[in-house]
Amino acid sequence: MATNQTLRLFVVFFLLHSLTYSSSLSTKNIITDKDALLVLKAHITHDPHTLLAKNWSTSISVCNWIGVTCGVRHHRITALDISNLGLTGTIPPQLGNLSFLALLSINDNNFYGSLPYELARLHRLKYLNFNYNQLSGNVPSSIFNISSLQELSLKHNRFSSMVNVSGGGPNLMSLDLSENSLEGEIPSFILECKQLQFLNLSFNNFRGGIPKEIGNLTKLKTLSIGDNKLEGKIPKELANLVELERLILRKNVLLTGQIPSLLFNISSLWLINLSNNSLTGNLPHNMCSHHHHHSVLEMLQLSLNQLTGTIPYNLGQCRELTIVSLSYNQFRGHIPKEIGNLTKLKILSIGFNKLEGEIPKELGNLVELERLLLPDNVLLTGQIPSLLFNISSLWQIDLTNNSLTGDLPHNMCSHHHHPSVLEGLHLSMNQLTGTIPYNLGQCRELTNVSLSYNQFRGRIPRDIGNLTMVKVLYIGGNNLIGRYL
Repeated sequence: MATNQTLRLFVVFFLLHSLTYSSSLSTKNIITDKDALLVLKAHITHDPHTLLAKNWSTSISVCNWIGVTCGVRHHRITALDISNLGLTGTIPPQLGNLSFLALLSINDNNFYGSLPYELARLHRLKYLNFNYNQLSGNVPSSIFNISSLQELSLKHNRFSSMVNVSGGGPNLMSLDLSENSLEGEIPSFILECKQLQFLNLSFNNFRGGIPKEIGNLTKLKTLSIGDNKLEGKIPKELANLVELERLILRKNVLLTGQIPSLLFNISSLWLINLSNNSLTGNLPHNMCSHHHHHSVLEMLQLSLNQLTGTIPYNLGQCRELTIVSLSYNQFRGHIPKEIGNLTKLKILSIGFNKLEGEIPKELGNLVELERLLLPDNVLLTGQIPSLLFNISSLWQIDLTNNSLTGDLPHNMCSHHHHPSVLEGLHLSMNQLTGTIPYNLGQCRELTNVSLSYNQFRGRIPRDIGNLTMVKVLYIGGNNLIGRYL
């Protein structure tokens, strides 16, 4: 009996001691967290709304401070979000003492200086967002060794270099290093982050080739490495990215060779932007033919390259397209009438090529078209299809410097159920004839009218005086008669 009572007293004593020790330890640890934030506060040199100056006070529980979240179980800081406060200052190494931190968000402020390597001690960290600051120097390689890290965003800072590390973050799903000044080749450790779904390295100074090993990141949904100094060919291995939705490789002017045809077989791809490179060759004529599914491609931007051949008639099967930009290339042949099937198209830009023949009347089916840009195809002939002027959403028409003939329709600005939204009408340097339609004065939104260097005759319509928003009016180089308005 005495033995049982002694045992009970020991258990009670042990539990009380454990609770006292646990409470003491928890109090000690929350003091460590508070001290780390007080150091951060001391490193802030400008607090325009005095939020931290007033709220981050020792008289208030740290868990009630602005931007601070504490966990219920351990009563430790688990999240620090002081984004969009207009703060100026530096990041102290003591932030690495917030050992329970899962989220650190300091984006959209004016923090400067370097990132402390001590942040790598945050072994529970999942989300790190320092976007839109003025941080500089090295991106600490040790950050990528945080095994729990899922999202790292350092967009729009002034980082200049990265040190390669062995092994990438095993759980990293999103990496945004865009809009910095990073140099050198694309770091190889990134290619080991097999869980990556979002990779944005655009607007830096990366050079060298695009690593074919990117094709091993089969969970990627967004690959954005444009606006760098990359060179060589686009690796065919990118076609292994079977879940890819957005491919952005624009403005790497040393990027050469053909576009791998297998890219167009990626069924999830809805945005392709390869503009402003030095790509050559033909587009595949089956680029929109998917055997078991319809194409989801919405944006095809290939302008400012050296692409040749004809525009694939099969393009008309990409029924989800809203933007087609193929300008400033060397495409030849006719404009496929099948483009008229793209009834969701808002922008059609195929100027500055070597296209020939007539503008297909089927383009009048593009009922959602807003901008039609076909300038500088000097072999483009025939009349302008009158149905184009019935497209109620069309606000810009540019057919400059072609060889178009015939008259403009006299009802070109008469829409039965709605006013015209046409703002820009650019028809200079063609062989258009007839008179300038008096009805032009009903396109009340026009700001820029360019009809010069054609063969228009007759008088300048008095109704043009109704175009009170016009800023530019070019009608010289014609056979007009009469007095000025």
